[in-house]
Amino acid sequence: MEELQKAQDALGNFVQAREKLENQLQENNIVKSELQQLKDKKPSERKVFKLTGGVLLPVEYDEAMGNVDKRLGYINNEIKNCEKSMKLEEEKMKEIQKKIQKARQEQMNLIQKMQQQVKK
Repeated sequence: MEELQKAQDALGNFVQAREKLENQLQENNIVKSELQQLKDKKPSERKVFKLTGGVLLPVEYDEAMGNVDKRLGYINNEIKNCEKSMKLEEEKMKEIQKKIQKARQEQMNLIQKMQQQVKK
């Protein structure tokens, strides 16, 4: 039962991590769509700033777009890794549940045998 609880906790952690990654993915997709609106403007009109600490610093458009694309790639990769880990934990939980079910069935069989012997 302890193994099952650990697997459930691990799965819960992966679910939370995936939710956080999904939020980051949405935020970065919004940033990318905002940057894409600047694509057709003149370079002098493409003013992009990055918040660093409490200061807004100017960033080149291409650099900003490249950074967002890298972040999106990283986040998507992390989501895939998280999903793989979730799948492994789910499979682990199924195996543990099968073991528990088998042990319970064996206990029931033993109890029935003992009851039959007591009746004799």
